[in-house]
Amino acid sequence: MSRLIEIHHKGSKSQFGDSDLPLTIGSSPGAHILLPEAEAVEGYIGDSKGYLFLQPAEISATIFHNNQHIETSTWIKSGDTTRVGSSLLYYKISGDLVEIHVAGVEDKEVLIPPDTPHPDTGQGSETLPRTSKDINTGRRKKMSLLAIGFFLFLVLATSFVLTARSLDVGISPEPDTLSISGFPPVFKFGTHFLGLKGEYIVKASKAGYQQLAAPVTISGNEANSFVFSLEKLPGRIDFITTPTDGAQVYVDGEDIGATPLHDIQVTAGEHRIRIERERYLEQEQVVEIEGLGRKQKFEYVLAPAWAEITLATEPAGASVMIGDREYGQTPVTFELLAGIQEIVLQKKDYLSHVMKLDVEAGASLSPDTVVMQFAPAMLELTSKPSGATVTVDSVYKGNTPLALEIRAEKEHAFALSLPGYKEFRKKIVLGPGQTMKQTISLEPEFGIIFLTAEPPESELYVDGKLHGKAAGRLQLTVREHALEVRAKGYTSEILTVTPQESYSQQIDIRLKPVGYVKKPADLDDKKHTGSGQKLVLLQPVSFQMGSSRGEQGRRSNEYQHHVKISRAFYLGSKEVTNAEFLLFKSSHFSGKVNRHTLGNDTQPVVNVSWEDAARYMNWLSKQDGLDPFYWEENGKMVPIKPFTTGYRLPFEAEWVYAARLAGRQDMARYGWQGTFPPHASSAAKVETDPTGPESGTHHVVRGASWGDGSITELRLSYRGYSREKRDDIGFRIARYAR
Repeated sequence: MSRLIEIHHKGSKSQFGDSDLPLTIGSSPGAHILLPEAEAVEGYIGDSKGYLFLQPAEISATIFHNNQHIETSTWIKSGDTTRVGSSLLYYKISGDLVEIHVAGVEDKEVLIPPDTPHPDTGQGSETLPRTSKDINTGRRKKMSLLAIGFFLFLVLATSFVLTARSLDVGISPEPDTLSISGFPPVFKFGTHFLGLKGEYIVKASKAGYQQLAAPVTISGNEANSFVFSLEKLPGRIDFITTPTDGAQVYVDGEDIGATPLHDIQVTAGEHRIRIERERYLEQEQVVEIEGLGRKQKFEYVLAPAWAEITLATEPAGASVMIGDREYGQTPVTFELLAGIQEIVLQKKDYLSHVMKLDVEAGASLSPDTVVMQFAPAMLELTSKPSGATVTVDSVYKGNTPLALEIRAEKEHAFALSLPGYKEFRKKIVLGPGQTMKQTISLEPEFGIIFLTAEPPESELYVDGKLHGKAAGRLQLTVREHALEVRAKGYTSEILTVTPQESYSQQIDIRLKPVGYVKKPADLDDKKHTGSGQKLVLLQPVSFQMGSSRGEQGRRSNEYQHHVKISRAFYLGSKEVTNAEFLLFKSSHFSGKVNRHTLGNDTQPVVNVSWEDAARYMNWLSKQDGLDPFYWEENGKMVPIKPFTTGYRLPFEAEWVYAARLAGRQDMARYGWQGTFPPHASSAAKVETDPTGPESGTHHVVRGASWGDGSITELRLSYRGYSREKRDDIGFRIARYAR
């Protein structure tokens, strides 16, 4: 809006715009409307939603608006008057032009008599004597004047009737008072008005409505008809909120202040009310304002937008953080706004704990006590030489140099092992966040090798370096070494050997003349572990595994299928004995059956879990300087990929090959000479080096025991299963030859 406000006072004119509002009324030098005989500030003229209103100052004694004493703000309409002391303000509003005329209450028009004497005045200065003749003459003159006046009135009346125009004014609703001001005056005849052409002001009033002061123009010969609507006075509204004040109130999107609000003027009609307060749910509704200056009260009960949260930790004293704000230390109860909230619990020496809560307004939440976890400790290990295998609590962790996290405030046993060196073991307990750095110099272990070679002039190279004559006594570290024997005219032979500290080894080498082709069969047919266990070499082979459908005692899991074993392997000629296993685990006892012991030194060890059998194989590999075949993962022994040549448990297909086919022309049915060999199968699919499934809950058990006696169990194709250690299950040693 671009509104022009003109102040007219004693022939001068001042102009202001909307940006100058509010205008000050008073006698101070800075007043916009300057009045004599007034207080410094008597009142203000302001704007609300495009409408002007008058507000008395607190120090004002009396302000009369439209002859009514006012103490609070009131709206200003065209035609209104305001009296302040001896001054009178008259308002004329037309579109965007506002005129405020200032005059004194006692100002009157100054009357100036004619310059010439009255006609009835004599030529002389003396008055004539009064006689009866003079009186009659005066009466006649008076009558003559009355007649002339009446004649003039008739002329004027006739002229008015002939020149006046009809004026119809319709006002809704019906006003209590209606008048039309202007000159020449307008006369009312019934429900119509008559007036001459010109500008007039229609004024109307009705209780509860804004006063009307609207300009009209009587013109031309056409009918002059005007329709007006009285505007309701705003309602006087109270806004109250519980259980707290300070809520922002918006009417049709406009902020009108914070509760409690009293006597707020809101125009009549439908309005959208919105209530907002921090930490409370927003409320919105459409209300009907009666207007007419009537009082209305709207009360709103605010609902909390938070929930009550109770948190506890073990141990107590954890800081509760949401974003950058701390809500206290556990145990603690606090209020939290509704929605998905991420809470972080922090305590020195402990890991931060993050939890997400779906907070519902008005609810009470008490999550389970949070058990805080110690912050991990750091273990940084280096070794001389490097590359040592590191285990913590018997679990493989990597090779040095190595940095790893371990659980604080708990005893851990770590070990370093490297072929050719003594194993290093140590137990430690570290505090939360503590870092332990340790460099370990591994102590070498030595073993003795007695070597003979043919021809006698053969030379020996150890790990690629010339050692001297091939025959003799060698002292080497207990790790795998490459021995190469060379002689002129002969094909060099390379072999790997792992000396042992606990016993010496004898190696005999006979070089082949140049031109001799080495065959796979040149592998040692028999081999011994460092503990003296005999291993038998089994060459690659293809065969049919399972049993025919017609075989007596056959079970459904013995389906026939082709198997190919592509790698030569060694297999223990006997099961591992108690004496051999006790070197690994001295506390083990195989148990008793019917008062008969199963724990004699030469008896097969039993009551051993598959996991412990695999751990024994790793231990035996270490004794003989071989890479371990298994590593421990979450308490389970898992083969290392690709497969190493370390000691291991035989695969099912290898056991079947050794038990049923090795050294035979036909597949054996029983552990003795059978009379009903299975027929050949024409199945198309061949499994190569089957190792069994990589996951599952059971392990395959092959071979009968002292507890088996039925025809089903005594067959070599019988397949059993177990997931627990038993007193009738032993195990053999196996390893790949290459």
